[in-house]
Formats: sequence, structure tokens, C-alpha cells
Amino acid sequence: MPIKHQVVAEMINTGWMFQMTKVVEIMAGAALLANRFVPLALAVAAPVAIMTFLLDAFILDAFVQYFTGAVTWKYLATELLDVIFGGACVLFIHAFLMLAFWNYYSPMMSFRATPAHQLNATTAAGKNAGGKRAALIVLGAPALVLAGINAIWIAGMVNEWLIPWSSLKLLRLQ
Repeated sequence: MPIKHQVVAEMINTGWMFQMTKVVEIMAGAALLANRFVPLALAVAAPVAIMTFLLDAFILDAFVQYFTGAVTWKYLATELLDVIFGGACVLFIHAFLMLAFWNYYSPMMSFRATPAHQLNATTAAGKNAGGKRAALIVLGAPALVLAGINAIWIAGMVNEWLIPWSSLKLLRLQ
């Protein structure tokens, strides 16, 4: 599989793909901040969040390079940090928010759909309330921790005030 930088470079080279990804991210973020069309914004941005995670998560080549002696532990650590702060943070927060708004998505998860005029109050309400609560806690805790660390990290990178732009610089590889 191509590495992340090659994929992103090719997205930029298309002339539209990378820009559209950023438009989706900005519009979804604005919708979330304005509390308008939140379930729709989350659904539209879900493929971007998933691909962000996948591009960061495929670091098998970094492990192979480390075990063959081609790269140092510090290089592998930077790749792992990128997975955590670049991909996992985005995916956990997105999954948490989608689960928090699950009541808007649950009607779409019906094995057999029923037209809206035939639904009654007992079909969608109250199903799996305990399971949803538990899942929110399991996803919410790491999502909040990662979001907090990510916010501190980004705030620290403003004008390289506290943290250098590159985690390689942080680990003194550059």
C-alpha cells in the first residue's frame, strides 16, 4: 500500500480531491459548531474521518523497517504518535459523536424498513438504551482524553510556542 504522503500528494495532484476533503471537513465543523444539521454533517464527514484514520494506521512498513534495523525506535515512535493524534483521535471523536446522535441514525439500521406513516412510538424509542449508554462511556472516555491532548498539542504548535511543528523535531530526529 502507498504511504500516507504519496496518497495525500496524489489527492492534491488531482486538483480537486484534497480541496473537496477540506471543504467537507470545514463545512462539517461549522455545522457542528453552529449546532445545525449535526447528524447530517457527521454522516457526510464519516468517510473522511475513516480515511484519515486508515491513512495514519497503516504503518506496517515502519514496523518492518524498525525490525530490520533500517529506522530507529524514535522514528517508529513518531509514526505511532501520528496514528494516535492524527487518525485515532479523529476516529474516536467522530464515533463518539455519531453514537451520541444515534437516535437519528437508528431508524436507518432497520433490517426491514417500514414507511414512516406505519411507525408507532414503541419501534424506535427505548431500544438498547443501556447498551448505548455503556458504549458512550467506552468510546467517550478515550475520545475525551485524546481530544484534550490533541487540543493542547495544537495550541502548543501555534507559532511553535510550546511544541515544534514536527514530532520528529520533538524527538530530536531533525
